[in-house]
Amino acid sequence: MEISKIEIGIPHGSVDNQDVFELLKHYSDLNINDLEHKFFSFVETTGAKHRFWRETPSEPYSVLMNTSRRLFEKFDPNLIDIVISCGASKYFAEPAHASIFCSKFRLTPSLAFDVSDGCMGWITAIEVLQGFVEPDKIKYALIISHEFPMGEKIGAIYPSAFKIKDLSQFDFKLPALTVGEATTLTIVKLCPAKKTSQRLEFPEGAEFCTMPFCNYAEFSGETEYIENSDEFHAHYNEMSKIGARPSLSMLNKLITEDQINLVPHSYTHAFDKLEKFLKFDATIINFFSEYGNTATSSIPLNLAISSLRNELDYNLPTYAWCASAGIKTAVMKLSLAADFS
Repeated sequence: MEISKIEIGIPHGSVDNQDVFELLKHYSDLNINDLEHKFFSFVETTGAKHRFWRETPSEPYSVLMNTSRRLFEKFDPNLIDIVISCGASKYFAEPAHASIFCSKFRLTPSLAFDVSDGCMGWITAIEVLQGFVEPDKIKYALIISHEFPMGEKIGAIYPSAFKIKDLSQFDFKLPALTVGEATTLTIVKLCPAKKTSQRLEFPEGAEFCTMPFCNYAEFSGETEYIENSDEFHAHYNEMSKIGARPSLSMLNKLITEDQINLVPHSYTHAFDKLEKFLKFDATIINFFSEYGNTATSSIPLNLAISSLRNELDYNLPTYAWCASAGIKTAVMKLSLAADFS
C-alpha cells in the first residue's frame, strides 16, 4: 500500500479549553470549584488546548463537499476503484456511507463499503485493501474519514458529555471533552507488499469505550459500564491498564530501525513518560494539542499537517500507531509516494 495524497477539511469554529469549561458550567450540576479543578487538571495532563468544531449545523456537509472537490482537482476520481468510509461518526444505518458519497460525486468504483472499527478504522481500511491487490493492475482507493460528532441532534458528545451530575461521571466523560471535528480523504495506491502491520485485540475491555445506540441491550445486554444510551463513554484508566504495556511491547518487537517517524492517534502528554521504554528513537508526529482527538482522521491529519509544515523527515521510515475502542492496538509501517502531498 502506498499513501499518495491526503486532503484535509477543518470546520471554522476554533475552541479552547476555556470555551469547553464554559459549556461544562452551563450544563453541569457540580460545584464550580470542583468542576474547574477536575477539568483543567485533565486537559493539562493530556496536553489538549484547542479543537475545531462546526459553527453551523450544515458545516459538516459543506466541509466534506469542499474537501472532496479540492482533492478531485488534484486527482482524477475516475481512477478510484475502491471507496471505503471508515469514520467512527455514523450518519446512516444503511446504505454504506461510501455509497452515499459516491452518489454525490457520481463515482463508479468496483467496490464501495464501510469499515466500522472505532478510531482504528483508518488502519483497518488499509489492511483490508491489501486483500484487493492485483499484481498486474494499478488500482487506487479512497478512504473517507468524516468525523463530526458534535451535532446537538445526535447528542452522543454534545451536550450529553457536558452534563456532569457527580464527580464519578468524570471517569468516562472527560475524554469526550478533547474531541475535535475534521475530514480527511486519503488516496491509496494498491501495491503488492509484504505485511507491515501488527495488531493486538483485548475484547475483555470492549465495553470500556462505547457509543451505544438506544437499543444496545438487545445485542449486549445491560452493562455497568454504560450509563446512558446515545452517549459516548470512555473509561480511559481501565483501557490503559489493559492495553498500554502490550502496545509498547508490540512497538519494540515490530520496529527494528534505530530512528523513525511515529504518527500516533490522539497522542497525549500521558504517553510521554512511556517513551523511555521504547528501544528506538522516535520523532512524534502529533498535533493533538491543536486539533484534539479527531478519531479516524487523527493519523492522516497528523501526516498531512506535518507535510504541509515541512516537519516530516522523508528519509526516516514512518509508522502509524493507534489504540482504539475494542480494546485494540495496532502499529503499521506506512509507504508514502515519492510525490506525497
